[in-house]
Amino acid sequence: MALPPFSFTSFSPLPPPPPPPPLSETAKQPPPPPEPESAPPAPQKPILAPVDESSANHPILVQTNPPAPQNPVIFPTPPPTSVPETTTTQNVTVVTVPLAAPTRAPRTRRWTTLGAGFGLAAGLAAGAYHHSRQPAEFESVARIQVTGPAEARDVKTQVSILRSQPVLDRAARGLDDLRPFEVPPPKAEPARVAFLGQGLSAVGTSPAADPGSTLTLTFRGQHPTDTAKYLYAVIASYRSELAKRPVPSPALAPPPKPKPESSGQPVPADGAKFDAERQRLTDELRTLTTEDVSAVETRLAASRKDAEQVRAKQKGVDRDLALIRETGPARQDRLATMKQLGLEPDRPTPTPAPSPETNGAEEWLRTLELRKAELGERLGPEHRDMLALDEQIKLVKERIAKATPKVVPAGPDAIERYRVDLEAERAALAARSGVLAAAIAHDEKLVGETARIRQRLRELADARKDHETRSQAKGPEPKAAPVPQPTAAYAVQTVSPPTDGERVSPLLYRSLVPGGLLGLLVGGVLGFLASLVATRISGQPRPSKPTPPPSVRTPRPLKVTRTPAEPGPKLGVPVFAQVPQIRADVPAEKKSADGLSPMLVCFYRPTGPESETFRTARRELAAALGNRGHQVIAVTSPGPGDGKTTVAANLAISLAQSGKRVILVDCDFRNAKVQEMFRLNRLGDSLKSVMAADVDLRMAVRACEVANLFLLPAGRGPVDPVDLLTRPKFRELLAELRGSYEFVIVDAPSTIEERELAPIVEPADGTVMVIRAGAEIVSRSDRARGQVMEVRGCVIGAVVNAAPTASAVGQPTAVPPPEPAVPVTSETNQG
Repeated sequence: MALPPFSFTSFSPLPPPPPPPPLSETAKQPPPPPEPESAPPAPQKPILAPVDESSANHPILVQTNPPAPQNPVIFPTPPPTSVPETTTTQNVTVVTVPLAAPTRAPRTRRWTTLGAGFGLAAGLAAGAYHHSRQPAEFESVARIQVTGPAEARDVKTQVSILRSQPVLDRAARGLDDLRPFEVPPPKAEPARVAFLGQGLSAVGTSPAADPGSTLTLTFRGQHPTDTAKYLYAVIASYRSELAKRPVPSPALAPPPKPKPESSGQPVPADGAKFDAERQRLTDELRTLTTEDVSAVETRLAASRKDAEQVRAKQKGVDRDLALIRETGPARQDRLATMKQLGLEPDRPTPTPAPSPETNGAEEWLRTLELRKAELGERLGPEHRDMLALDEQIKLVKERIAKATPKVVPAGPDAIERYRVDLEAERAALAARSGVLAAAIAHDEKLVGETARIRQRLRELADARKDHETRSQAKGPEPKAAPVPQPTAAYAVQTVSPPTDGERVSPLLYRSLVPGGLLGLLVGGVLGFLASLVATRISGQPRPSKPTPPPSVRTPRPLKVTRTPAEPGPKLGVPVFAQVPQIRADVPAEKKSADGLSPMLVCFYRPTGPESETFRTARRELAAALGNRGHQVIAVTSPGPGDGKTTVAANLAISLAQSGKRVILVDCDFRNAKVQEMFRLNRLGDSLKSVMAADVDLRMAVRACEVANLFLLPAGRGPVDPVDLLTRPKFRELLAELRGSYEFVIVDAPSTIEERELAPIVEPADGTVMVIRAGAEIVSRSDRARGQVMEVRGCVIGAVVNAAPTASAVGQPTAVPPPEPAVPVTSETNQG
């Protein structure tokens, strides 16, 4: 696990710690003679001790000073199985290095911010001062109700009367009776009239329940008490004007209007003329159409409905065409448009590779052209050698043209084909719309003409019936004209008297906002100019605050206790962990929404002993890689049945739980189990399809329930693993995954499949072997390691699976007693 960044002042780069000597040799060494008290202790170089993951955010440098050579520093590697529990004591000096003080903001930014702040304050103050110096304007409101003749309900008429010249003249003359005014009105009467017309406004309503109308009057002036007096004068003048106006007499009832259905043609008074006119109209109706009028009206309604549907389809087609026109040539944009339109994208057509014969002919053509260029410097173009070279070049070009496979030009993609279909559909809809429009116009004209003729026939029938009725009986005597009744006069009532004026302008924000923006702009510019001047005067930037020296705590004994490990195998490679037998019937600590395999113990039982073993393997793997990120790790085994996939999956989950971005790639095509353990569906997007160039890598990578863990399954179906893995594209795939993830865990085939294992372990940064515990574990491990080395792989460690005990490796614990801190000394800083 990487340490947090430090700020070193006087420390030199730390050399790697020396490997600890074997305990058997250390026990045989005699203790060193005691040093004299007067001799100063030799300076020791600081050694980075292992830091626990929970304290990774604290910038602490641990310096260990071993008291004697017989007590080496204990590293987190499994001890020999035959060593009993031991306790060692070390002196540890903890040096706390404070982080560097944050650099000061640039001088330009500081001066610009300061100037903008002062400018904003000055602009707001100027806006407030400008607001206080502007003349205030106040508004008074009053409501009156007008009743009387019919004109009282006409709001526009009453407003025009209220703002008429006689009313304003009378109100201007009545202002003298309302003195005193805080702000006296103009002395001249025309100026007073103009002042009243400018400040007065009126709106009205005429409710249905009221006999008249209600007017709302407002007046704006320079003082709150004066505005109410102006309204009083206007209301009094308006009341006097209505009292002088004559009361209109009620109008007589209007004559009855002719029937709207009448055609306006004269009706004959004789019966013979009735019959002749009716016969003429009947013949005219038969000439227009022989169909029933109801059938024509039904057809007209259907045509109108079809026209509406055609217009709706045209709108949809135009919308899709507009979307296609706005789509750019980029593939991502076209794929998004296809998804929006519900189209399936076309699969890319692979470009045919040139044949060996074509390559040889092209090489020969380049040789001939080079020879022609060399001879052209000495010979002319009409020389026989030049003519012969031209003839050979022509023949070679013809041969290349015949051998080159013809590439069928790619046709239009799905969007282009859909656009052509839409344009054809739009043309068909336009033609259909034109036909329907012509049919509708014809039927509307026919229905109108037949309706006129039928209306005329009804009028003839009604007139003849009335004529016969009048001829049999005398008509009634005409009624006397109604006598007009007197009408009530106008009445003006005050609904709400004029109120004291309220301030309506100027508004404060209209002065503050422009002033603040202008001050902010001017202050920022002045601050920027001041920063330039200050920089030119000073000649150099202001030095930053010096970093305080590190503080050192008092050396104190550190007790490191290691528990005895379970008996394990002695292999030729470091053993990262001994994983006990994983049981699927143990109760789980959490549930899986996707139904993951119960063998993934790091997910189901994160606090169990198996998960602790995988965390140990994770730490040992990071230490073997030098705590470097973006590494490709291949996981293999001597043969099938060793639990390689289970160990690789749990190790990937443990790495992801530590906050690393991990991807698990299944390259064991003959025994693909990753997709079954993580219950992956949609196996068409897999490593197999990526190598076959069917899908993109980003579409094939899957996410799962474990945070920071991604999966790339192998896929199903018949496949030649050697052909896929030996392609150059596989190396490019690993390089792309290495750049995107911190750890790439590859589930590789077993070592017996050397042709499939070679292209995986050779570009990998390390190989981890998974060996099942048993009687032949040492021989199987040596044989598998040799097979990995034969294909130019590097084995960095092993994991023993199905170990007989639940705990494989003991973990060291440090218990430092608290001690007071001491100041920094020169010996400690020399490192």
